[in-house]
Amino acid sequence: MSAVCIYTIGNISNIFKNSPFKGYTKDQMDRSRTCVDDTTKLPVDTLKKIFKTSEMEQLVLPVGTSGLLLFNHHKYTHIHVDSKPNSRSRNQNVIFLSLNNGGIHKVLHNESRTFVIAEYRPFSHARILRLILHQSSKKLYVNIASELVQLDVANCSQYGDTCQDCMLSRDPYCGWDGTHCTPDANGRWHDAATGNLGICGDDTTQEFTSPIPNPEKNEVRLHAKHFLQCSMSSRHAQYSWQHLQNSSSCIWKADQCLYLINSMGPEEEGTHTCVSEEMGYRKVLAQYQLRLQEQLESKAVGQQLNPIIWCCLSVVLIQSFSC
Repeated sequence: MSAVCIYTIGNISNIFKNSPFKGYTKDQMDRSRTCVDDTTKLPVDTLKKIFKTSEMEQLVLPVGTSGLLLFNHHKYTHIHVDSKPNSRSRNQNVIFLSLNNGGIHKVLHNESRTFVIAEYRPFSHARILRLILHQSSKKLYVNIASELVQLDVANCSQYGDTCQDCMLSRDPYCGWDGTHCTPDANGRWHDAATGNLGICGDDTTQEFTSPIPNPEKNEVRLHAKHFLQCSMSSRHAQYSWQHLQNSSSCIWKADQCLYLINSMGPEEEGTHTCVSEEMGYRKVLAQYQLRLQEQLESKAVGQQLNPIIWCCLSVVLIQSFSC
């Protein structure tokens, strides 16, 4: 398990100045709590006391008394904090955390929540040695033993071209300017970190929907195994497959939402729709139109038999006339 916590210098200083030392005796209460100019001039008795009782009795607790992030299956190796992701941000930080598998988590933290915005994968199963953010350009530089990579952490176009997609990113490097998802800009610009979908329409209570893509047509043999897939753009959304009046949950594989058909039959014919839902925003990610290939083949065979039947009838007629 990995945890990310915030400690304040004020709390650390307060404990150091006022807490008793662990295992202290009464005479140690008079022990100096200030840094010395020259440690070589410390008395031997003081050094012995430091050796025996170097820990404080009271604990320095993190802000909020608990970790910002707790992950059971991730191990963080490096951390970098950007306390000013855009010119309008107040009391919010973006935390970059490198993983032991070569990935990087991009995390929003403010007074009310901690939210994993995205995961970058600049390397595959490589040990990251260092990560540095260039503040003015918002470029993150990441290096391993053999390679240096530059990441644009303000690449807002990746979230899509709709207001809802932009605001649901909760990325403080990005915002909606009325037409596009862009980095911090002058004039009208809504910080995506708020996640406020109300700016995307007049009625804030409506269910937002995205344009529906054209269905992809597939012909599948009777009783054949088949699978459908759609890309998952957000790990915070709920994904499902809709067919007729039925709804099925996803089978997750990497960043794909899968729907498996063990045996193709008439009940699987029709339109299958992959849908994501997040904060009232419903988005159709993919549509497939399935048909049984067996029906087409039967029809084709039927059409091919007609000339044969006519040929047989002709032979019978000729033989009857020859008699």
